[in-house]
Amino acid sequence: MTTVKYLHSAMTGAPTLGNSWGALTDLLDAVLVNGFNLKSVAGVTRDGDTVTVNFATAHGFVPEQIIQVAGCDQADYNGQHRVIWTDTNSARFKVTGTPATPATGAAITCKAAPLGFEIGFTGMNKRAYRSPNLAGSRPFIRINDSLPPNAYDTSWAKFARVSIASGMTDIDTYAPGAAIAPYDPNVPDQNELGNKVGGSGGVHGWWKWRYNWLGSGETQGGSGNRSWDLVGDDRGFFIRINHAWGDYSTFYAAGEFTSFKAGDPFNGFIIAHDWWHTAGSSHSYMNDFARPNYSLDFQGKGIMRNWTGIGNYTKFGFCPLNVNNGYQYSGASGDIPFPNGPDASLVLHPCYMKEEFGSNLRGFMPGLFWAHAYRPYTHRQIIDSVTGNAGKKFVYLTMQHGSEPGSTGGFAIDITGPWAR
Repeated sequence: MTTVKYLHSAMTGAPTLGNSWGALTDLLDAVLVNGFNLKSVAGVTRDGDTVTVNFATAHGFVPEQIIQVAGCDQADYNGQHRVIWTDTNSARFKVTGTPATPATGAAITCKAAPLGFEIGFTGMNKRAYRSPNLAGSRPFIRINDSLPPNAYDTSWAKFARVSIASGMTDIDTYAPGAAIAPYDPNVPDQNELGNKVGGSGGVHGWWKWRYNWLGSGETQGGSGNRSWDLVGDDRGFFIRINHAWGDYSTFYAAGEFTSFKAGDPFNGFIIAHDWWHTAGSSHSYMNDFARPNYSLDFQGKGIMRNWTGIGNYTKFGFCPLNVNNGYQYSGASGDIPFPNGPDASLVLHPCYMKEEFGSNLRGFMPGLFWAHAYRPYTHRQIIDSVTGNAGKKFVYLTMQHGSEPGSTGGFAIDITGPWAR
């Protein structure tokens, strides 16, 4: 089974991310759990190890996309496969067995494959997603995409209040003693209710995934559909959202990282906007308090507990190569040229995770690589010639960097897999 999927808003049948509460949970339901672009199949044939799937009408699948076939009497055709070729009405993939050809089945279907998460708990515009993979710690990724209380105007910016937890008993309740990020034991409902003050003077939540937001303050709502990109497997994912006008994008993530501590039960992480400000306040640039491509920046990056497993959640920052004894910016630092002279390649580095207190190196982010170059590629560009990564393909995803206009920073993400876990 192919584990890593790359999905984005320009794919045929992809869910839209609009300006309404619940739009983000609808999107995540599709890409994490259900899949999208479901098509009826007209026929399936095999020539050697190459399978051709024929459709009565245009299918919209593209090479490198992971599709999921169901309904064939011959089991080898079913399941998830990487597309190797397409034309308007056909798609091809490789198969390891020798199933009979043509395939038979009363109702054969094909769709864009989801990452493989399940929904542990659900509510109105709320979800608690969880990996079914028993090899992992299986934290709950809680997304509250409902209208905040306390007189938050529905025309203002749209966002979900997000957290990750080791245990839950229902969609609104964490299990007793659960490890949670973010969490303040003195104000346990802070992430949900903020400061409980109404209107533009209120703080409406804490850690957020924003998806429709016009300007510097939350009272400046957005409009229309937003582009998005998601890369992940069944234990974690990265999502890039173009949340504002123009090309202003933010990079979020959630799931399990690869820990240096054997059997780490608290390796659940989340990356979000760490936004403890009133709805009517403004700030210097749109990506304040969510700066994932800054080295050793701890804002909005949380792990359920530190390496000891004791106490509250801890923050972390990324540790790339230190090439100038200063801040590094993935995709936005020019201290190493692109291409790098000796090998004519992009220099990529694993995203190691340093805990905020104690300086321990906790682990690394599977599939995510720091780009040591200044604007090496455009958004969604596929990279297949990185030194030391033979046979690997990466997608380059951009995001806003500092006060620069548009999305000028970026990460490279492995779309071949499997990720090191």
